[in-house]
Amino acid sequence: MKKTRITLAALAAVPFFAACEEMGQETAESGSGNYAVCYASESTGFIMQVEDIGSGSIDGTQAINSRIEFTGNRDFIPVNDTYLYNINYASKSSDGTDTYSTSFALGPDGSLSKRSDFNLEGDVKSRGVIGKYVLGCSSLSSDGIYERIKVVDSETQAVVNNNGRIYTDRTTEVGKLIGEDYQFSDICRYGDYVLVSYTSVLEREGKTTFTNLARNTYIGVYTFDPSDPEYEYLKFQNLIVRKSEEHPGEPAGQISGNSSSRVETGIEPVDNGDIYLFVQGNRSNRDGDTSLPPCTVLRISKSGMDNGKPVAIDDDYYVDLGKAGAGEYRLWRSYYLGGTRFCLQFFTNPGETGAKATHSRFGIFDYESKTLTWVSGAPEDITDVSLLYLIEKDKNRVTFGMETASMKPALYSIYADGTMKRGLEVNAESIEGVALLK
Repeated sequence: MKKTRITLAALAAVPFFAACEEMGQETAESGSGNYAVCYASESTGFIMQVEDIGSGSIDGTQAINSRIEFTGNRDFIPVNDTYLYNINYASKSSDGTDTYSTSFALGPDGSLSKRSDFNLEGDVKSRGVIGKYVLGCSSLSSDGIYERIKVVDSETQAVVNNNGRIYTDRTTEVGKLIGEDYQFSDICRYGDYVLVSYTSVLEREGKTTFTNLARNTYIGVYTFDPSDPEYEYLKFQNLIVRKSEEHPGEPAGQISGNSSSRVETGIEPVDNGDIYLFVQGNRSNRDGDTSLPPCTVLRISKSGMDNGKPVAIDDDYYVDLGKAGAGEYRLWRSYYLGGTRFCLQFFTNPGETGAKATHSRFGIFDYESKTLTWVSGAPEDITDVSLLYLIEKDKNRVTFGMETASMKPALYSIYADGTMKRGLEVNAESIEGVALLK
């Protein structure tokens, strides 16, 4: 993936857990339980520890349940059901100003604790958890076209590097295979490999990118080396390509991943070892056929693997979600619930896409029957759905924080049977979601 010689900064020794009480912050009464509920009032964020998220209510204004207060961005990454990272960065800045992030965990006494801060010096777009490491990437086009790679050891909080680099222009090995520049979208660990979906870039005009390869699907296969002396960390192995022109009547597009959803989504390993690809297809070609390709589901099964390494997308599996039941609604994100079922999140209005659009429509997709059924029991006046979500496969559910026009913020769980249930209510201005900590 990407390249130059980078100097690693020395890391200062820090205690594993930060002090519970900070300047101007009230010490909260201890709580219990394995759920960390995230919410906010204006620019201040809070995390509170609870035992049950299925019912009841909590008063977010009170210093109870090991409540922790923090400021800055609220961009959460759960790590192995052990840590909850909050990635904080200043927009349009990578100079270290207001970019101190932190993480949370259960302390030795079982109560929610804040760990030491760390500095990522800039934003994180696509991200993934690879063993104990948190990998964050952002696409840059100054000083070359590349992905900036950030690696954090989640156990020690050590920032391995903030400035790894993988060049992604069309003159690189991968770029030559694609034919355009490319950017990372989703990042997903699969066995000994890391799968990265790409979006292609023919040219840029400000923040807008254009392509003529919107009907192709690209997946890069890598190995991960946290000690890489070249500071790429992801080492390219092979490229998986599916071109719609080679599959008449079965068009598919690109996995937008963070480009469409701002967070990881699209590459989904399932319990039987297969990999399902949820292809948003929310990009169109600049020239020629400028229509959007359909939102589709593709698969990489054992027949498309070589000794456990993914090498090809199956030719005999294809689902057009529009024809499966979604109609004109476009796909946003995917969540694996276990067994044969996924919860899919769609843009709220038919035909809608884009960064400013909302996404409050949900369906259950069964990859075996290739059917989509809309979720029942959802409030009709949803105004916001949290980016942070919690999948509990043992309960066949995914849980979000949701806000409505008529009720207080609350957690809502969507089950594999297609029902949505309102759970824990939070007395706060907004709700950011929930994580499980063990």
